Amino acid sequence: MIDPMTKRLSLILTAMFFLAASAGGCGFFDEHFGTDDGKKQTAKKTTKKSDDKKNKQANPTVLPTSVALDLGAAGKVATSECFVQLLPTKYDLPAILRITSYANPKSESFPSVMIQANAPADDLKSLIDQSIEAKVFVQNSPDGPVWETLPEEPALVTIKNVDDSGRIVGSISSATLISTTGTQTTTAAGTFDGKTAG
Repeated sequence: MIDPMTKRLSLILTAMFFLAASAGGCGFFDEHFGTDDGKKQTAKKTTKKSDDKKNKQANPTVLPTSVALDLGAAGKVATSECFVQLLPTKYDLPAILRITSYANPKSESFPSVMIQANAPADDLKSLIDQSIEAKVFVQNSPDGPVWETLPEEPALVTIKNVDDSGRIVGSISSATLISTTGTQTTTAAGTFDGKTAG
């Protein structure tokens, strides 16, 4: 037979336990046994996860883009954007490969770079590891001189990689550039890390 004192003590402890659980209003009991506050906490966590997912979808990864050129004595040039286009032509003429620091002439900013070449293929991936003769034009400021390749000494452009996201990475080999202000010349070499445009 259970001692009356023991029975009374057991009842008191049980009552205290349930009082404490119902007064807490949060924590393990709330989340797992259905109190209103617990449901709110769980709903908040679910909403936060959903919001994080939406934010990731609304803000896709931004591709890094730039053209970086070392112009020797004329200094270094680095742009904040780089766009690569392979433009088809008519009458069976070669496609035109164009690499620029701007999406279109109206959005041109400085320093400004344009590289243009006749491409031996109509697909960017087909140009990987091919050295293509190109003209290079560089202007540091709107009122500054334009540096351009000599007609008889084109630069060599090589596309190193084209991935499915539209990112194109490549290099520009040493070429001689002449300033439009006179006979001053310099060499140029560098890299580009761009995205397809248009």
